[in-house]
Amino acid sequence: MERVIGKKNEYRGFLSIIFTVISIIIVIFPNFIALSTDELAIQSHSDPLAVLMLDQASNGRYTFAAILKFLSVFHVHYEEYIVISSAFLVFSLVLLLQFLADYVKFDETERVCFSVLFVFFPLNLDVYQFKEAYLSYAVSFLFLALYFKVFSVEIQSKWKFLLGSVCLLVSFGSYQISIILALMAFLIKVTNSGNEEITYKDVYPILVASILYSVVNALLKKCHVPGFEMYPAREQGLRFVSGNLWNYANASADIFIAGHGCYYPLILNSAKLIFLFSFVVFILNFRTMGAALFVVAAVVLAANPLNLMIKGWWPSARSISAIAFSLPYIMVKNLNVLFRNMTNASRFLFCAFFSIFFFTDMWAESNRVIQSYFDISRVNSIISSIYAEDENYSDKIILYIQPDYAKNNYIAHSTYDYGTGLLQTPWSATAVFNFLSQGKIEAHIDESHFCEMNSKKKFINKGRDNAFYLCF
Repeated sequence: MERVIGKKNEYRGFLSIIFTVISIIIVIFPNFIALSTDELAIQSHSDPLAVLMLDQASNGRYTFAAILKFLSVFHVHYEEYIVISSAFLVFSLVLLLQFLADYVKFDETERVCFSVLFVFFPLNLDVYQFKEAYLSYAVSFLFLALYFKVFSVEIQSKWKFLLGSVCLLVSFGSYQISIILALMAFLIKVTNSGNEEITYKDVYPILVASILYSVVNALLKKCHVPGFEMYPAREQGLRFVSGNLWNYANASADIFIAGHGCYYPLILNSAKLIFLFSFVVFILNFRTMGAALFVVAAVVLAANPLNLMIKGWWPSARSISAIAFSLPYIMVKNLNVLFRNMTNASRFLFCAFFSIFFFTDMWAESNRVIQSYFDISRVNSIISSIYAEDENYSDKIILYIQPDYAKNNYIAHSTYDYGTGLLQTPWSATAVFNFLSQGKIEAHIDESHFCEMNSKKKFINKGRDNAFYLCF
């Protein structure tokens, strides 16, 4: 009998891995047929990985920056880098979800359901859209998974603390959101433990690694390591917390309360109702102080406390994606309590949750692909018109773009960085012309206000300096 149960659990474990791999491939595939604004800007340079390394260093990602430096030294092509990164992301994400399930002690059914809901959680689309950062996520998830593994096996406490701290220090240095993911995973473990004795030793490596993360970046900045002299890329500090508290409350409301549309279309009003309903059912099911506190923690941590310390308030969808841990957990536990052993009714509810996530993903991603093709088609048309008007057949054409290019966005809704048009940011608006013209057109943002000052302006204008001016 025990052998049969063991084989059944082994089968479900294998099924969890298969479903997770398929889910990841489905959600990242659209990003191979669409360009993101950041990726376009990076690809327009002769050495994309070197540029990416400097950018990541300025964002305090010392682990990722070191890896990029290594790849750049060996002249790894950008296309190779994307292929390797994508495969590594699939591997790391599967490992993360499997080791997380062991860490918080999910049963095999919960393991499958949680993994699929996490992968398809709509806010994660903002994570998946940046292919150039796949290796950053992959390395961070890998070492976060190893942290979960360390605290899932029986070894001496001192080794758990040491290994856990090292794993998190490496993880945080590749992608900082893992700080919140680690904390949320610990809260899930505590809530899921029931009557078992609770230990807070898991938290010590999180605290130590967070402090050491700041120390490492400060030292690299002081030593003038290339890229780190610009750290932090966005001004941050505890002095900005009080000024961001109201913004933080608004961002939290945008996640859970219908009518707040900041994260639309990634979070639909119907999904918000499901979130709130799940909270109520979760508390009523467990009827413990721990369940109530977990819901409070999930709401408080939803908008990511790290955002409070940033001067320029910008709670992008990927920065708050840690809630993709807490909400799927609540949904899965509700199903298991309401319908023991995944009855037909619970499968129906799981399919309902999954369908809302899946079709939100497909709708948002299809819009982003359409936006990308719309922008590329529009820019190619403009390039052809410029070539036709270039009477001198110049080797290098200078183009200045009017700053209010944002009104040309095709999609009615974008969520911070997610779904942004290629003509919507200064770095991509110029890069898209450089990239699609293969360097023949050198584009800049027009700071001379040519379009505003010239009453007889056309869509494409040629100035006295033989440069072209694009007036939308």
